[in-house]
Amino acid sequence: MRPQESTALFSVISSLSKNKTTTFINKMSFQKEDLSEPSEICNKLNNYFCSVGAKLAQSLSSGSNNDFIKYLPFSNKNSMFCSPVTPDEIIRILYKLPNNTASGGDGINSKVLKVIGSSIATPLAHIFDLSFTSGEVPELLKVAKVILIYKKGKEINPVIIALYLC
Repeated sequence: MRPQESTALFSVISSLSKNKTTTFINKMSFQKEDLSEPSEICNKLNNYFCSVGAKLAQSLSSGSNNDFIKYLPFSNKNSMFCSPVTPDEIIRILYKLPNNTASGGDGINSKVLKVIGSSIATPLAHIFDLSFTSGEVPELLKVAKVILIYKKGKEINPVIIALYLC
């Protein structure tokens, strides 16, 4: 990511934040190691957040599809309700996307989505409804990219952002 893009991205994220205060991490203890150097702190945080998913996946047993029953034994199918997704809702969301040519992880940019929106709205609504009713989420929707953004100034203040790739 180029510096101009980082600055622009951070400006957007900052404007969305309700809490306008800045917190600096001057010291950090990680696995009995005291850190005070800003770059060391950033690297430790980056390594930690980049490894959480892999460590969690390794810790879960892959022997059975019913392993979740060990820690979530009771199921209540009526505990959550989502209204069906409508094609109009999809079109409204597509038209709210910014007009840029940058594409997501799927390689499709927002301009193309806006042009074909009315043609893909019904199939997309059906796919989303199937996902909600079955509780299954496609693997590509579970992928995120973690980016460390450095703010200007004497102190390095890491900001971790999950950018969904789909």
